Amino acid sequence: MSPTQKIILICTGLGRVNRGFEQYIAGLAHQLSQQELRQTQVEVWTGGHWKMPGVKSRKIANLHRAHFLLSKTAQPFLWEQRSFFGGMLPALLSSKPAAIYLGEYQLYCYLYKLRAALRLDYSLVLYTGGQALPGLFDNHRDFVHHVTNAYIDACKHIPTSRQWLLPHFIHQNFEYDQQAIAGIQKKAAGKKIVLSVGLLDKPTKQMHLLIEAVSKLKELVLLVLLGEESADTGSLKLQMQQQVPQGNYIVQQVPHTQLGNWYRAADLFVLCSPKESFGLAMVEALHHGLPVICRPFTESKFVMQEQANFQNMHNAVELAEAMQAQLQQEPTEEQRQQRQKFVASHYTWQSLGQQYINMFETIATNY
Repeated sequence: MSPTQKIILICTGLGRVNRGFEQYIAGLAHQLSQQELRQTQVEVWTGGHWKMPGVKSRKIANLHRAHFLLSKTAQPFLWEQRSFFGGMLPALLSSKPAAIYLGEYQLYCYLYKLRAALRLDYSLVLYTGGQALPGLFDNHRDFVHHVTNAYIDACKHIPTSRQWLLPHFIHQNFEYDQQAIAGIQKKAAGKKIVLSVGLLDKPTKQMHLLIEAVSKLKELVLLVLLGEESADTGSLKLQMQQQVPQGNYIVQQVPHTQLGNWYRAADLFVLCSPKESFGLAMVEALHHGLPVICRPFTESKFVMQEQANFQNMHNAVELAEAMQAQLQQEPTEEQRQQRQKFVASHYTWQSLGQQYINMFETIATNY
């Protein structure tokens, strides 16, 4: 074994989009860079321009799915992965990493087949939070990192020594501005603030359901939707204009560091997603002491335990009733502190960091 083994963290969206996985990889890279890892060097390969002090990173030449050459294809995401794979080949062959950690299964398959074809010597570590399951898998080389228990049963054929069940930790890079928080509350003008954070779309985050539910509340609230725009965002904005009184909604994209202002200003966090890989935004909301309403799917029940108000959300009326009941409850400081303590003991680097260090050192020395 060489004196230092390199582990590559691949995140094609980093530097381009601002979703949970990108924040997780950024936080992971930052924390690992602060540690004295035994014979292990971590490097991040990204699809966009991304830099972080103290973290070694490399931008891989590739085509984004929104590029005009790919936007005309039937599967732009697939071709984005293929272009990234092609762009990373020179760096991969020259750097000779001990292991590659990633969550995009198509890219995982390409790397698996390349390893066999060229007789390369790296391990693959598949992160199942991308709702990916290892079909191709080498029991003597590869590893699986589960961030929830959702796929444990489906991986019973894989040796337990090649698997970890280790949840996300939140990236606590929030910057608070009391003037900004006061500005948000001034915009609410005494109304309760209902917040949701995620992709501004219909199928994945089902923001349209939340908008309709807010329109059925007995009292006016300030509805705040924060996230990246999608093909559905235009219709969501039109729906708000039609169903929510003017001045009672905000929809925009906010840098992760500024999200803390919105969490602190809000009264309630609602996530309508029918499924999440993990649900980092829910944990961030709890970290700020907010009550959370979400659906009871496998991942949310694992992550939130008893800390969420689980609702099936069969329709907007049902969701509106749950929100109304939650908003009528006067929050106590004890409740806020209980939520914050739950996150501190379950989903912070302080509580999980040593397990992450052990995982990456095991990967580096047992590939």
